[in-house]
Amino acid sequence: MTNLPIFLSVFLVSLASLTGVFLLSFSTRFLQKVLLYLVSFATGALFANVFLHILPEMTETTGDIHTSFILVLVGIVLSFAIEKFIHWHHCHNLECHHAEPVGTMVLIGDGVHNMTDGILIATTYLVDVQLGIATTIAVILHEIPQEIGDFAVLLHSGFSRSKALLWNFVSALTAFIGAFAVLLLREQIGGLDQMLLPLVAGNFLYIAGSDLIPELHKESVTKNMVFQLITMIAGILLMYSLVLAEHAEDKNVHTPEPTTSTQEHLSSTHDLIHISAPQPGERVGNPVIITGEARGMWFFEAVFPVVLLDANGNELAASYATANGEWMTEDFVSFTASVSVEKPETPTGTLVLKRDNPSGLPEYDAEVRIPVRFE
Repeated sequence: MTNLPIFLSVFLVSLASLTGVFLLSFSTRFLQKVLLYLVSFATGALFANVFLHILPEMTETTGDIHTSFILVLVGIVLSFAIEKFIHWHHCHNLECHHAEPVGTMVLIGDGVHNMTDGILIATTYLVDVQLGIATTIAVILHEIPQEIGDFAVLLHSGFSRSKALLWNFVSALTAFIGAFAVLLLREQIGGLDQMLLPLVAGNFLYIAGSDLIPELHKESVTKNMVFQLITMIAGILLMYSLVLAEHAEDKNVHTPEPTTSTQEHLSSTHDLIHISAPQPGERVGNPVIITGEARGMWFFEAVFPVVLLDANGNELAASYATANGEWMTEDFVSFTASVSVEKPETPTGTLVLKRDNPSGLPEYDAEVRIPVRFE
């Protein structure tokens, strides 16, 4: 996948900072009512993006689900720390009153927040394009009421309308810094997107739960509360429609089914190696995480080779699986492997786990082939 969709999405999110211009053409009363429903809509979209997109994707692609959920918790705590110490908390209405220095503080906090948005968007695109699109929509829905509120704060702090728009947009461009950081670090740290994805989930849960929900609780008029609920459900349905679209697209891609030869092959090596993930025909992300257990004789110096092929038999990537314990034994030893590969040209491929054979003697050769489906 090229990086163009990432930067286009970051630019679209940055443009949300210009929504403050609506203050120049609409009445305060009208805007206040619209913001109420935008916040409700964004709340539903953020929650749905976590539970319908991010967490399912995380459970499919991670090799250690326990650690991933710990990172979700870390994401929540980290978001709380940023809000506390960098004054991330934003205004989502037009009645915020601050002293003039706070206008500058809002810009600084907004810059840090937007940098985080860039990290969120880049991370999710690296995992899956559909997930990146869903995250971009969720971020924009959250940004619009936030940016209108921030614009109101800047005006109240003494900024002219033109300067408020300009500096708000400059602050929004820091999202590119976050996106660039993820792309650069990804080259240095294998599996970075899988480490950041749970943090993304924690961040969205914190924003929706602690930043947006309290705003909705301020409404006490029954009619408005009903509309809040309706718009929140609409946000959830929007994210769900993206899930349905993704599933419809998946149906158009042929999924390799375990053939008789594949099943016989797995059976013949079953006493030597057990594969926990991925299963035959399973969709894999980037990187491909492989987990399982193998007898000590499958390893040499605690590793064995792993190769990923496309549907034409061309090698896409190669790596090594590493034993998670003492390998010089006849018992089964758990292993983990990670294979990083850009999106292949073919929708399917084969994962090959080879017995390490330093002797080179053919009688000691053995391998397991797992048909997989790419994102």
